[in-house]
This record gives sequence, C-alpha cells and structure tokens, in this order.
Amino acid sequence: MGFLFSFAAVKLKSFKLVPVLIATVTIALTCFFQSQWFIRQADFFEQLEWRTYDFRMKQAARIPHPIATNLAAVFIDEESLETINEAYQFTWPWPRFLHGRLVNELAAEDATVVGFDILFKEIHPAEAVTDVKVSASETMSSDEYFSTEIRKSSNTVLAAMSETTEGKWEPILPADLFLTNALAVGHITTDKDSDGVLRRALAFRDVPGHGRIWHMAIILAARSLGLDLSKAEVNHGKITLRGNGVKRVIPIDAQNFFYIDWSIPWNDVRMASASYPVLLNLNTFRRTGHPEKISEYLNELRAAGKTNLFGDAPFKDKIVVVGATAAGNNISDVGATPLSKETYLVSKHWNIVNSIITNQFIRRSSYLVDLLLIIFMGILAAVLTLKLRAVSASISVITVLVFYIAAAFFLFIQFRYWIPIVLPMTGAMLMTHVCMVTYRVRVEQK
Repeated sequence: MGFLFSFAAVKLKSFKLVPVLIATVTIALTCFFQSQWFIRQADFFEQLEWRTYDFRMKQAARIPHPIATNLAAVFIDEESLETINEAYQFTWPWPRFLHGRLVNELAAEDATVVGFDILFKEIHPAEAVTDVKVSASETMSSDEYFSTEIRKSSNTVLAAMSETTEGKWEPILPADLFLTNALAVGHITTDKDSDGVLRRALAFRDVPGHGRIWHMAIILAARSLGLDLSKAEVNHGKITLRGNGVKRVIPIDAQNFFYIDWSIPWNDVRMASASYPVLLNLNTFRRTGHPEKISEYLNELRAAGKTNLFGDAPFKDKIVVVGATAAGNNISDVGATPLSKETYLVSKHWNIVNSIITNQFIRRSSYLVDLLLIIFMGILAAVLTLKLRAVSASISVITVLVFYIAAAFFLFIQFRYWIPIVLPMTGAMLMTHVCMVTYRVRVEQK
C-alpha cells in the first residue's frame, strides 16, 4: 500500500514538474532568439517583426496627424525635365546656373532654409551657352554663379553621399567651390534594412578630416528651430539638441540610427509644393522687373488646379527640400518604405523634419522590456494552460493574444511606441501553450 502511494505521488509530482520545465525551456529559447547577437547572425525573427511594424506604420499613417506648417518641396519631375529641355535645350544634369536662379528666388521670398537632395560633386566645364551675365561688363560661369547665389543666400544646405570601400565609409562631398559657400553639408544616404525597405536614417557620421556630417533633414530642422548642432549631446541611446529655448531628444540605436515616422506622403497637399520651372518663372518675373506678373501667374496656376501655393511669396518662412520625382537611372530616387513598395525617397527629408519640429519620434522598446514581455507572456500562457482545461486555456490564450496585439497597435498609433509582437506572442505565449497542451493531452490520455 505504501509502495502504491509513493508511486502515485511520484507520478503526480512528475506530471506537474514537466509542464513547468517545458514552459521554462520555451521561454528561455525565445529569450535567446530575442538576443541582439543572434539577430545579427540571422535576422529571420527581426524580419517578421519588421512586417508587423510596417503594418502598424500603415495604420498610423491613415489617421491624420497635425504636421508642421512650414514644410515645402520643389520637385524635379517629368514635366520639369521636358519644360527645361524645351525652353533651354538642356538635358539632365542641368547647368548649375538654373539652381542658382532657384536659390535666388527662394532667398527673395525669404525661405528659412533650402536643402538640395542633389549631389554637386564635380565642376562642370565652362561654356559660353551657360555663362551668366551679372552686369553690363561682368560674366560668370554657370558654376560660379551658383556658388555666388549659395553664399549670398546663407541658407542653402548641400548634399553629401557615401561609399564604402573595404569596409570603410567615405563621404562624397560637393566640389570645394560649392562646399565653401554653403551653409552646411548634410548626408542624404539611404540605409535600407536587409529586406530592402527604408525604415531608418543615420543621424550622423563622424568622418576623420571632415568632422561630423549630420543627416540633411536634421540640419534643416535645426536651422528652423534654432538648435545648435555643434553642442549636440550623444549618449545613452539618444541625441539631445538645444537652442533658442527649444529642446529635442532623438532616440537612436547603438549605430546612431533612428526610425523615420512616415506620416507625410510625398504628395501631401498640406505641404507647399511646386515643380522646378514654376520657381524659375517666378524668378524671371522678379529679375526682369515685372513683380506684378508674379501674382497673375500664380493665380492662373491656382485656377487651373496646378498648385497649392498661397500668396505672392509662397515659400516665405518655409523649409524647402529640392529633390527628384522623375524617372531615369541618373535622377530617379525611388524605393520601398513601410507604406509602399515603391515611392519617392526624397520624402524622407520632410518626414524627419516634421518629427523634429512636432517632437514626435518613433521609440522602440528596450532590450530589457522585450525580455520582460517575453517572460511575462510565457508565464501567463503556462499559468492559464495549467489551471484551465485544454479548450478553455486555448480560448483564454487567444483572447490574451488579441488584446496584446490591440495594445501594440494602440501604443504605436497614439504614441509611436513600438513593442515587439512576434516573439512575445508566437515564441513565448503560443509555443508555450501548444507544447504544454500537447504534453497534457498525451499524459491525460494515458
């Protein structure tokens, strides 16, 4: 009798111990998969999480959020290429005096800052057809005129690109003639994730011999808000910017990347925008002494539904990004974002600028929070599975999962706070429940 009682006690103890061991192993494995070391070696789970992030970003973008009122864009589109070709017989890349005219017009309208999402890395050979007559006795080459207008405007930011040679990052900077006259140089490098989607931007890159090169959008926003980039504080996963009584904290990862809040599509009607030739026409009226024609011209465009510009100085106090939306290998800049498989990537600039101005950033939960969520969801699944019958436990687990997903979407849409879904939900809770239920069913059947 004592033997039977002892045997039954051992079986009962084993029946309770094994499920706990199953839950512990499952949670531990999920925590291992969450580790940054493992993800860097094989980002399968990270890519699944990116899919949930993209879906959250799409839902967030569908809910209108207030945006900065001083955003503007000048597009080099297909119509621009055709118009410039017909009016001047120039193909891309255009002579720089056209960009000088653009800078001159935006300065005349008192734009706050202008950023060119175009690389001017070399000097064009001087040609008589592109020379600019600046007075009765003085003529400038096209490039000289552009550099002079950059200097006079004192608000033009030029682009730098990057190239990686033998694992070393090197900047491709504007030619010295332009570099020395610009307000600043910002990098416009597109750093896509391993699945080819642009979700993040590199805040800055420290380059020996060149100093710190900030992302162009950060420079534009800092100029608008009066933030002093030279006194930026970079520590503990954040960049703190101060100036003019304003403070902004940009969350970054260990590699100085931050996530782009894709709240503004490239053609958002709330943002002042125009095609490149519109600005050239306005500048022609201004330079030839016919400013009265500016109002007439803009009114004609509005009547035809070809512009959303207001007033006779539509770019006054605006942050202006000049970039391409035309097709072609030497000008096209399209790619995948969380919102679309193909869109104009120049739109990353005003989305980043908007985040800084409105002080709304995407914040990803910390590694510690991720682990705690995994452990909590795993333990909750274990408790529900042990305490309830198999069917009731499954219903309870599914209910918890639904509420967790809803909470993850709510936190992201309302606060742009990104908590993980894949590993806490499938790795910790679902797998723990499935493994424990499978064990219980087999033991109970025996």
